[in-house]
Amino acid sequence: MTKQLQKTPSLELAAEKGGLGNLLRAIGEDSPEILTTVLSAAVTAQYGHAVGVAATIAVKILHAAVKGQGWRQIAVALEELKAKGRIKEDFVDSDLGKACLSELLEAIDRDPDPRRIDALKNAFLRIATQPGKNSEAIYQQQLLHVIGTLSSGEIVLLATMYRVGGANLYSDAHRWLNDMARETGFMDEGLVKLAEAPLMERHLILPRQYGDKSGISWGQRNRLTGLGERVCEFMNPYA
Repeated sequence: MTKQLQKTPSLELAAEKGGLGNLLRAIGEDSPEILTTVLSAAVTAQYGHAVGVAATIAVKILHAAVKGQGWRQIAVALEELKAKGRIKEDFVDSDLGKACLSELLEAIDRDPDPRRIDALKNAFLRIATQPGKNSEAIYQQQLLHVIGTLSSGEIVLLATMYRVGGANLYSDAHRWLNDMARETGFMDEGLVKLAEAPLMERHLILPRQYGDKSGISWGQRNRLTGLGERVCEFMNPYA
């Protein structure tokens, strides 16, 4: 029994076996009945019909994992846009839809922070209403993946930099840290530095300047790279 539960099937498998549309509908309606049917298909596919009690427990574990306000918000928003004709009925079962939903499942399961969920939701809905083809679809999926790797603090700092904006205002790092600490509400330069470092590593913001790192390159929009700006655009509310 213990060994079987350690191999609980993923939500990606549940989506594959039960259908993404049914999975989203179950989450949106918070329906244990629909969700149990969808997820049972994944349990059966992985364990076979003989598992019995283990399969039931696995379904309950998966139901608990997806239940919550964040997932309901995404599912409800998706249905509203579909009702308005802004999302094609078959999007969630398209290759791009499956890939993006998989990114969502993994990112939210890893860290269901409300700010991260909002950012991921906005990006997912933007893609769902304007799905790309070929290389553009790959680009959209990768943007969603990048957003899924961001922490709550990194999202706050990026969004603040995008909001403050401005081109080539000054080149002093200490002044920038002080301004961002105030604008983000972090109130401490140290917290800004904690979020700044991984954003530079991901090439979302421009690096520090000079040997002692006392300078910054402001660029066209508050140190944001082209990729950083695009990520911010995808994280913004989209209606």
